[in-house]
Amino acid sequence: MASLMVDFDPKAIAKQHGAEYEKAWNDLWEFCETDRFIKLEMKYYNVDRNGLIELYNLMADHGAGVYTKGNYVLVSTFFSADTLDYCLNKTKDYFSKDEDENKKKKALNRMMKEGTIMEIAKRCYQYFDKEETSPIIKPHKEYYKQWSYNEKTISIRVSGFEVILEIIITVLLGIISPTLTAYQYRKEKKTGKKRETRIGASLWFIMIGFLVYCIWSLGFKAIILILIYSATSFTCIYMFTKFLGFKSENFK
Repeated sequence: MASLMVDFDPKAIAKQHGAEYEKAWNDLWEFCETDRFIKLEMKYYNVDRNGLIELYNLMADHGAGVYTKGNYVLVSTFFSADTLDYCLNKTKDYFSKDEDENKKKKALNRMMKEGTIMEIAKRCYQYFDKEETSPIIKPHKEYYKQWSYNEKTISIRVSGFEVILEIIITVLLGIISPTLTAYQYRKEKKTGKKRETRIGASLWFIMIGFLVYCIWSLGFKAIILILIYSATSFTCIYMFTKFLGFKSENFK
């Protein structure tokens, strides 16, 4: 197995493939050691960088160096927690940092005899070829904890964005409604024609629909949006009456 490591010595890589290849090579393993999900797999299976490099080399020797659907399977396997969890689970007896060389040697012989590496190379290819998104095997508890935390974080971020968007829409409606009403009044005063339906009234359909959505989405918290709308609308009306010569009854 020592010969496998020599092939991937940084100096040998730079000499054979160039500095750019060496940088990409180092970036791959640095990613594995720093990514929240990948380093969790390494910790759970007690595997270090050298162990991943050995796995990489074994998979390369068993046909994983192929492209499918924009993925280079041999590399993409180490960027996905789903595929890496599967690979490390299938090879855990060998790649775990166990100092008992006899156990590791027996594990390697068993893997070779049973075609384990070929099996995981094929399965990882299938994963990317079919564009799967679910774990290949039932994940361990630490895996679930990490994804659960991530999903909660995403959920909080999405909810926060939705609330901000709803507030922005509420403020815009609070500005647009009295502005259109003021425009309608000025136009009627200029032409001398009285319209039964004000332009601002057309916004009521939009506002009612938006209000129903907010109540459905936020529940009683929608009252906050109603207060924001009222405050914005009254502020606009005040500005129109204070600085532009309108009267408060023009907005009724």
